[in-house]
Formats: sequence, C-alpha cells, structure tokens
Amino acid sequence: MFNDYFQQLRLISRNAWLCIVSWTVLGFAYFGIYLVLFNLYLLRLGYGYEFVGLVNGVGMIAFAIFSIPAGFLGKRLGIRRMMIAGMGLMAVGFGVLPLAEYVPKAWQEGWFLGAWLLVSLSAPLFTVNSAPFMMGVTNPNERNHVFSLQGALFSLAGFAGSLIAGFLPNLFSSMLEIPSDHPAPFRFSLFLAGSAVIIGLLTILATREENLELEQEHEHESKGAGPMPLALFIMMGCIYMLRSTGESAPNVFFNVYLETGLHASTALIGSLVAICRLIAGVAALAMPLFVARWGKERVIGWGILGVVLSILPLALIPHWGTAEIGFIGVMALSAIVNAAYFVYGQEIVSSGWQAVMSGVISMGGGVGGSFILIFGSRIISAYGYVSFFLTAAFLTAVGGLLFLGYFRKPRGEFARRSIPVTAD
Repeated sequence: MFNDYFQQLRLISRNAWLCIVSWTVLGFAYFGIYLVLFNLYLLRLGYGYEFVGLVNGVGMIAFAIFSIPAGFLGKRLGIRRMMIAGMGLMAVGFGVLPLAEYVPKAWQEGWFLGAWLLVSLSAPLFTVNSAPFMMGVTNPNERNHVFSLQGALFSLAGFAGSLIAGFLPNLFSSMLEIPSDHPAPFRFSLFLAGSAVIIGLLTILATREENLELEQEHEHESKGAGPMPLALFIMMGCIYMLRSTGESAPNVFFNVYLETGLHASTALIGSLVAICRLIAGVAALAMPLFVARWGKERVIGWGILGVVLSILPLALIPHWGTAEIGFIGVMALSAIVNAAYFVYGQEIVSSGWQAVMSGVISMGGGVGGSFILIFGSRIISAYGYVSFFLTAAFLTAVGGLLFLGYFRKPRGEFARRSIPVTAD
C-alpha cells in the first residue's frame, strides 16, 4: 500500500506540481501568517469582536456569492486564465489591506472591508477553478494522492507561516524600537505575507497551456454534459455549508479566544496554531489510505462527526492545552474531509459540470463560514465562547448526519456506473 502511495506521487505532472506549489504559497501567507495576525492587528487598532466578525464574515459572503460565477467563468473563459486572474487580484488585495492605517480614521473601516472584499472576490477564481484544473492534469488513480498532497502542503505551509507569525511582531518591534502591542509590527508582518502571494502568481503563470487538455475537454463535452444535476448541487452545497461552520468557528476565532479569553501571548498563540497546522498537514497525507480502506463516503461522513467531538473541548474546558487538543482535532479531520470531499464532488458529476460543482461546494463553505462568523461574534459578546462553539458543533453534526443519510447509496455518476450493462 505504501509503495503504491509513493509510486503515485512520482507520476504527478508538472502542471499539477505547479498548482500544488501555488496552494502551498497561499497556505503560508493566508492560512499561516494572516489567520494568526490579521484579527490581532484589528484588535490592536481598537476594533472589537463585532468588527472582527464583520470583516471576516463579509469576506466569506463575498467568497460564497462569487464561487458559482467563478466556476462558470472558468468554463467559459478558461480555467487557467481565471486562476491567474484570481491569484493576481489576491496579491493586490493582500498588499493594500495594511495600508488602511495610513488613511483617515473615518475611512479605515471601509478600507479594511474593501480590501478584504477584493481578496474574497478574487479567491474563488483561483480556488474554484483549481479543482477541475487538477482533475484535467491527473489520471483517476492518482487523484486522491494529488488532492491529499495539495491539502497537506497547504497545511504544512500554514504551520510554517503560523510559527513565523508568532515571532514576527516581536522581531519588527525590536527593529522599530516600539512596544510589541503597537499596531505597526503587525502591519509590517501582514505586508510580508502579502508579498509572498506574488510567488504563487508566478507559479501559476509557469503552467503550460499546451499541456493542459482540460479546457479542450470541457469545450468538447459541455454540449453533452447532460442535464444540470440540481439535486446533487443542492445537497453537496448544503452539507459543506453546515460542516464548514465547525471548521470556520475555531479557525478564525481561535487566536482571539486564546488572547481575550485565556490571556495567551502572541508567541504562544503562533506556536499553538503552528503545531495544529503541522498535524493537519500530516493527516491530509493519510487521506488516500483511509479512502482505500473505508471509502470516501465513510471517511467524509464520520470525519465530519469527528470534527463535532473535537469542538467540545474548546467549548467546555477553558484551558489553552485542551483548546489546542480540540483545535488539532478540528483541523486534522477537516484536512482529510476537505480533500476527500472535493474529489468526491468532482467525480460524482460529469466533467462538463465539474467547475460548477467546485463553485457550489466553495459557495457552501463561504455561506456556512460567514454565518458562524457574523452571528458568532454576536453570540460571543452576548453569551460567551461556550455557546459559540456549541452552536458550531450542532450545525456540523447536522451536516455529517445528512451526508451519511443521503449518500448511503450511489448518486450521480457513481449510480450511473453501478448500473449493470445487459445485452439486448
């Protein structure tokens, strides 16, 4: 089994590797540095829970709204072209966001929202179209390995970014000779993260159009893609919406919870988040092994319910150690589920609908994440973190049970392939 695993990794094409590298860079900059420091930067500027939740929630709403159009744009204008546009616009958004501190105070909130909206609207162009891109440059035997490797390196880059993020403010504080709780060290740290995204843009530009058969395949099959699989779109989107609440709640508010609820230092927060990213990256690599043993349906369904159990320590035991254990469980299981879910979503529909399905799933994630962030910040202010995390756990449980119930029998392309062919 392990020999086959590494053999499949050696067969990965150049285009697939370049896409994986671009995801890795994004993991370092966004999943690592930004998710550790951005909210803390807003707190240093004097903003409260409500604005932190608003900025993150509005960004996820924008991501959700534009996810399906991003899939159609990729199908219409070219998947690789849209990935390049998305990464380029994200680089601009990440670059201008920390400039909010230099504009008049009355404009700052609008600047933050506008810059984060630019990032959130351009992100689907890259993330949504990368799934069908990878389907087009891989063969069926290696797809589980490619998607798991992509998720693993994304998390491992997040580990490196989170670890570095924990020490960047102190580094800039020493260099600038200002207090470590001043906004400036956080601002320069975010500038550094934004500049890293340019590497991801250069990597996508290095992919070769002539080796990409995906777009011709979509053009050829779009007329014969069959009727829109509306029921599958609805179910896959709704389930991912519900399960994303369990990932988004601790993923965005973990650092705020540690600082304001448990009074942890920035260095400790960065280290705890980094450890979580590291374990999640290793867990994502194991996805093909789990799928080979239990199948995608069981891995996804029971993995989602495992996230629910992992949230409970965050909700019920107010200590940074137990919070870290819960956060590790959430992110490790989410890394496995996410990789399996996107492959499952691509395989359950015909190739003509793959880009749209990727958009539907991404939209579901954005809607679920924005809901828990916008309303979650109000829950935290009114009722505390216990109610916030328990709400996320309940919604996630509904998603897991819905998946296990609906996909207990083959659906979509899986159902079509399972129908025996009989001679007339």
